[in-house]
Amino acid sequence: MSVTAQTRDLARLPDEELLVAYHQDRDPDALDELVRRFIPFTRKLALRYVHSREPLDDLVQVASLGLLNALNRYEPGLGKKFTSYAAPTIVGELKRHFRDKGWSVHVPRDLQERALAVSRQTERLSVRLGRSPTVDELAQALACPAEQVIEALDAAHNYHPASLDAPVAHEADDRCALGDTLGGEDGGFELAEDRELLADACVAVAAPVDDAARGGRRRRLIAGSRSFQFRRLQSGALGSPWVKHNPALPTREENERRNRFTEGPPRAD
Repeated sequence: MSVTAQTRDLARLPDEELLVAYHQDRDPDALDELVRRFIPFTRKLALRYVHSREPLDDLVQVASLGLLNALNRYEPGLGKKFTSYAAPTIVGELKRHFRDKGWSVHVPRDLQERALAVSRQTERLSVRLGRSPTVDELAQALACPAEQVIEALDAAHNYHPASLDAPVAHEADDRCALGDTLGGEDGGFELAEDRELLADACVAVAAPVDDAARGGRRRRLIAGSRSFQFRRLQSGALGSPWVKHNPALPTREENERRNRFTEGPPRAD
């Protein structure tokens, strides 16, 4: 019998007989015919997860792998309908794909499944209500606390992380990469705190108080001035143009003059 005639004969067989024939002989032509017949059923199961933003072609490929596994493991003699046996296998393959390869960070399995369930319910309720559902409506539909819905929504953001090269504006003039909008550490904050400390200390020393209080304020001024000088030396700011030309910062001569004033005349032994 020719290959064309054999394929034509396989196409005439009912599903049950074709499944029995493949189970007995493992004929590749019978497998091809079975895949052709059940691929619409497989595609229908893959469409359940189209809301996950995974490409539909990728979902169909994963579901087709589950179909092949079901065909190889199915035993017609047990009397169970093939679609009833294959559906859990195909869905399990899709869930395994999302669990192992879809997420950008590790997320517990129960939280992954809850995030997918929230996404499905969000799509269904949006169609039915004509608007986006609230957290309470999702919690009622899923029969779970609102806190778990919020946790699932937060976890869903980790599935497709935003690229640092992605544009953050649609207009050509205002377009820039997301990474360009991220801030960095500003060393000027420490300098501002030091200037505030020195200003308060200078005002305190100049205030008319008794000798004991003035001595304590002078000591704080000395400590603040030395701490400020140490930070400038540590950060390399003494040689920077910003420090050199900023009139708000005290110069080295001013610091030395303040130290002589606060320390007082040398004590005679």
